[in-house]
Amino acid sequence: MQSIAALMPPLSGAIIECRIGRDSEPGDFSLRVMSEDNGRDIFSGFNPNWMLPHDLMVEPLWQRISDFCQLWSDEKSIINRHVDTLWMEFDYGASKNGIPLPCIFFDTPYYENIRSMDLSPCTCSIPKKGDYLQNPYKETERIIDLAYECLLAKSISPAIRNNLLHCLSVLPVNAKIQQIGIMPARQSDSVRVCILIPVKKVLNYLSDIKATNHIHLHRINDMLDIYSEKILLDLDINTVVSSKIGFEIKPKAKDLWPALLDHLLKERLCSKSNHKALLSWPGYSEKFSKIRDIHQISLRCPNFKDIMNSILWVRRLNHIKIVHQPGRQLEAKAYLFIGFGWLAKK
Repeated sequence: MQSIAALMPPLSGAIIECRIGRDSEPGDFSLRVMSEDNGRDIFSGFNPNWMLPHDLMVEPLWQRISDFCQLWSDEKSIINRHVDTLWMEFDYGASKNGIPLPCIFFDTPYYENIRSMDLSPCTCSIPKKGDYLQNPYKETERIIDLAYECLLAKSISPAIRNNLLHCLSVLPVNAKIQQIGIMPARQSDSVRVCILIPVKKVLNYLSDIKATNHIHLHRINDMLDIYSEKILLDLDINTVVSSKIGFEIKPKAKDLWPALLDHLLKERLCSKSNHKALLSWPGYSEKFSKIRDIHQISLRCPNFKDIMNSILWVRRLNHIKIVHQPGRQLEAKAYLFIGFGWLAKK
């Protein structure tokens, strides 16, 4: 993570992925890129205060990421109108000639993602009635087409497109798309779709898209239903839906985190040491470790001096993901958010 961070510009948030079933398991690392904090302008090459390293930009994938961010910056682009947040996920060990290679995840017109940071557990708001698009399927399809071509340098195949549109068309009532993922670092043609869905509708939906060959589905579903009314369902969609499925859960109340982690410990999905470490993770700090931290923030915030006393480094438990794949044991991962924000003056 340190080697990746050393190549990156100052960004307002990151997520550390931890495999919690065993101790000392390597994990992945994600960086948040937003239009509001100038991250988008930095990666598009439009920020004069920060240039990405030359060694990074000679890699074709990073050039394509920059092209995508330029498209995102274009006020006439459909991506500009509907995408607010992008995440770069760096899989452990995914690099080429020492250059880290990310997968890209972004929000969609179905769903209004997080626009600001607070000190509460990560929550997402549903758009008001007037904010819904006239034809969200077509809007989403167009955004996927553009992102796929830009990031993978080829068009999505008709077979993948048809299966993707089928999975979207049979979404149940009150289910929405939160994120779309394009995964060039994994050399995959699949599209990752992250669906916010009521827990009680998960099994029927998986049956509708022919993804029910999972012996532990009822066990997972019963556990999720205790702690949350809705989950994020992570699907990798190709000509068929991948048998590897992720179930992301955020407790419906902050005080349910200890009970959820106790449950994972009982199910042998979390080690004792990781259980203890996760409970101690949430918190915040008002101290900066280096003068460089303050300088980086000031480059992106012109009135930084006026709010400097309100800056906070925030740590929170973002979510837990239960991963199931036929023939393998269930696996649990914890996603730890870290970032900075500032409190509004009273």
